[in-house]
Amino acid sequence: MKNRFVVFFLTVLILENLGCKKDNSVVPSNWDLSGKIVFNPQRGGLSGIYVVDLNSSALSLLPVVTNGDEPRVNSDGTEIAYSGSLPGMIDIFKVNLTDNIPTNLTPSSSFTDSWPDWSPDGSSIVFNRVIYHPTIKVALYVMNHDGNNLRIVTDTASLQASVMPRWSPDGSTIAFVGRLSSKPPFSYSLYFTSSDGSNQVLQDLVGDRLPSSLPSWSQDSRKIAYEKIGEAIYDTTGKFIGTTGGLFVLDIVSRVFQKISVGGSQITPQGSSWLSDGRLICVGMNTATNSYEVYAVSLSNSLDTKLLAKGFKTLPATTPSPDGKHVAIFGTANQDKTFALYVVGTDGTGFQKLKDIDDQITFIVNWQYCQWIK
Repeated sequence: MKNRFVVFFLTVLILENLGCKKDNSVVPSNWDLSGKIVFNPQRGGLSGIYVVDLNSSALSLLPVVTNGDEPRVNSDGTEIAYSGSLPGMIDIFKVNLTDNIPTNLTPSSSFTDSWPDWSPDGSSIVFNRVIYHPTIKVALYVMNHDGNNLRIVTDTASLQASVMPRWSPDGSTIAFVGRLSSKPPFSYSLYFTSSDGSNQVLQDLVGDRLPSSLPSWSQDSRKIAYEKIGEAIYDTTGKFIGTTGGLFVLDIVSRVFQKISVGGSQITPQGSSWLSDGRLICVGMNTATNSYEVYAVSLSNSLDTKLLAKGFKTLPATTPSPDGKHVAIFGTANQDKTFALYVVGTDGTGFQKLKDIDDQITFIVNWQYCQWIK
């Protein structure tokens, strides 16, 4: 994931006609997929924010903006908030998926804004802002969907940095990762706060560096998945047997912390999104095969955990369908030479390629920002 503290220079452009390098789409006769999938290329022949339209017979690949980053779609699927820039500015933009015309919501040359996320009702957007004067701090801000009513959320007196905000589906809580000190040794923790900045509470220590995975809420807002940074564990022969860190889930009501394990100790899962039935989609590197695997993890019954897909060369991006029946996967399979979009049932059946996206094997999608919308 890109370092959000490094200033990036982007140009927001409106495109009308731009396709993928290949189009080997195969729409089966029993096609039952619908909606659109928003994704954010980070390396390869494409850049910016794109949409795959599953409602079109050719599975059209449509550009939204080029060089935009960190897209998040609002609850009704009509607008995308993202971080982007014009010369001298790094701001939060939004774009309507009907006309693809971007609007700068935080125009200023004095701040660096990133990591936006919508409130569940679409009325507000939370994001983190780098404040440079009098000292460098990173705080969370909330604004109305049109950029008005901007207000600070996190306490900069107690926290030097507040990043990676994620709004709970019920709208009551914003989860984020916070850091106390501006000098090493660093210590990052998972925090919760209300949208008005009240009741800021530390939930768990996550490690000495920023996690690569964003916090992820379950659909009932009761659980949250998050990454903890740990140290590798080896047996007496030097064989890797696990890590003290990994992917964890906190049950907010019972205060039970659960470490997620899949496929044996050779796999450390990372990244996560939730299915409507409470299972967790996660991706891990299988050190035995040196390739990535995708799982649907049951937190209550390990026998219900399903291996959905395996054999990917680079970290795939995943997102569940709105009806909870399928998982879309962007990645490059070991047996293939193209970066493609795949789909698989949440029961582990029906794995198939839907569309070639790019002919560069090293193509990578920002796996934190991939959403299947209606």
